[in-house]
Amino acid sequence: MDPAIADKVSIRALDRGQVGKAYRDRESIRLSNPSGDPAELGLPAEHPPVHSALVAPVVSLKHVYGWICLMERIGSAGFSEEDQKLLTILAAQVGRIYENGDLYLEVQKSEQKFRQLTDHIHEVFFLVDPELTHTEYVSPAYEEIWRRSVDDLYTNPRGWLEAVHADDREIVSAVFADARSTGRFDDEYRILQPGGDTRCGPFPGISHPR
Repeated sequence: MDPAIADKVSIRALDRGQVGKAYRDRESIRLSNPSGDPAELGLPAEHPPVHSALVAPVVSLKHVYGWICLMERIGSAGFSEEDQKLLTILAAQVGRIYENGDLYLEVQKSEQKFRQLTDHIHEVFFLVDPELTHTEYVSPAYEEIWRRSVDDLYTNPRGWLEAVHADDREIVSAVFADARSTGRFDDEYRILQPGGDTRCGPFPGISHPR
């Protein structure tokens, strides 16, 4: 399509006319339009003539995002059944890309809300995997209470356990192991701050994905 014409074409109603049937029914369709009048297919009047079209909905399991429309097949009067199958597969793949993009945005929004909440909690809270090989998140209070760098815990997920007082470490390790079934760890124990100071108290909110 000539760029000058393309700039004038605006599809405002995806469910309009024959091309919109793919959107409404969530099924691909082949269309024949002998007159070439785009309006008969539900396309804008300023659209170039269309004698044949193949339309497939861009869908996921939950949403219809739009449709892909191919027009005027080169070397043929219309589109074949094989063309329809291929475009249906392509449109489904595009639908999954849209869905994954939506999920990614939802995860980002959830993560932002999570951080807005936990960054203002004045208690130590961090997320680690059950094997203590990866740290997902550490609340800023860790540096104030444990007197250790948050970055160190990201680098060494076992750092918090190594800071537990030697006399409490065995019990804390056992409690943490038992907590794998619930995903939460909340116990009272002593920690050694850099410089040798000891701090005692409950350090709740230590959790890990199951």
